[in-house]
Amino acid sequence: MPSIELKKPVTNGAETVSTLTWRAIRLGDYPVVMTAVGSLAQGQLGAFSEDLLNLVAHFSGLPRAVVDEIDEVDGQPVLDSLADHLAAHMAKVKK
Repeated sequence: MPSIELKKPVTNGAETVSTLTWRAIRLGDYPVVMTAVGSLAQGQLGAFSEDLLNLVAHFSGLPRAVVDEIDEVDGQPVLDSLADHLAAHMAKVKK
């Protein structure tokens, strides 16, 4: 499964998380993805930013409160990695 190493680890209870691993995308995940797409399409950037964080939590399996603690130095690389994961899935689905 694809993953990304965090430059600044976060804590999830007693556990220190230094790597986010994206789980496989399933059909039941589409509503979560489409919520983010809908916010972006409607120009609701505040809602879209929240939806992106929800996607990170959803596909990493981390609680949203832990995702909120990801340092800004890791923010863009994490979102890029998630985007690559989603794009790879869509490319596989299109075949």
